[in-house]
Amino acid sequence: MQAAVRAGVLQLVGVVLAARALWCPLRPELGEMAVEVTDKVRSGHQVGTPSWALQDEVRVTGREVVVVLRPGPGSAIGIGVRLDDVMDVSVRPVRPGESPWVLLDSGGRYFAGEGEVVEVRHRDGVLVVPVCNAAVFAEVIRSRIAARRGVPTRR
Repeated sequence: MQAAVRAGVLQLVGVVLAARALWCPLRPELGEMAVEVTDKVRSGHQVGTPSWALQDEVRVTGREVVVVLRPGPGSAIGIGVRLDDVMDVSVRPVRPGESPWVLLDSGGRYFAGEGEVVEVRHRDGVLVVPVCNAAVFAEVIRSRIAARRGVPTRR
């Protein structure tokens, strides 16, 4: 009986999360709120995969931008930049023949594929992320930084 109740609750949680995603699509105003904002990361080796099935993601938390890559079953790699270290956030198209945006210690390479990337310029360099919704996600990052610094955002 308890197992059936747990299974029902887990299914309900999935439905609630899916409905929430439909009610609150990715938008710049999310950067002003104290919530973690997530978008999917696409790479060249995932061409044709629907965005909901992509495993890699980028998150904006209250303190940092974190890219989480899942190169294999049971493995995850995080790349982070503190928001206090960010100097600029921009969006640009992928350049033909561009180098991989990530080189893994294991030798794996992630290429951006087609579309746009978010460039996060920070004190130690540049983090390039091929986000599914690049323009909006860049605005979320900018809004989060402005909110952290107490700068009013434009309306």
